[in-house]
Amino acid sequence: MKLIVTDPGLKASLLLHMVEKIERGELHTLLESGNSPECLDQLRQLDIASLMRLVHIGCPEVTFRVVDESIKGGLDTLQRQNNENDDLIYFIQNGATQSMLGDLFRMNGDVIQSYRKLLSQESKPGRTTLPNEKLREGIQQHWYTLEVSCLTKAETLRKKLRLLHGQFNDVSIDMLYATINEFEEVLPKRKPS
Repeated sequence: MKLIVTDPGLKASLLLHMVEKIERGELHTLLESGNSPECLDQLRQLDIASLMRLVHIGCPEVTFRVVDESIKGGLDTLQRQNNENDDLIYFIQNGATQSMLGDLFRMNGDVIQSYRKLLSQESKPGRTTLPNEKLREGIQQHWYTLEVSCLTKAETLRKKLRLLHGQFNDVSIDMLYATINEFEEVLPKRKPS
């Protein structure tokens, strides 16, 4: 996508950026873009007042290009981060412990703790109690029927836990997690950093 810059302030900023690149000796990209060495040298020698007059008379034409793939990549990353934050909030509000959150999210422990404080969720010390045997069997049976495909094992586990919690919403996520981990560790513990 190619855009023409019409705002004089933005145009002046971009020209000043070009001058900085010239001053640092980064001429190769400017020359490869079709700028002549003579024109770049004249631009470099302009004082600020002359540069501002130049852009206010509409010269030079300044365009920039935005690479669609980089926009898409950035938007995908932003969406993943938003989904992870939504999951974190959901898990905190529904009883996930600090250690469980540390296993499921690739965030700094201090960030997770900050979310917990903001959401006023106190963590209870000690091991989570498992539900009665009949409910445990129902949870485990439902767990193994869930099919979710995601990018990473942690994301898949988070989605499956949210789906499971939707089915057993009267049980805390921590209790669900303890139940599905009763016989095997679903997600290996993170190594301390």
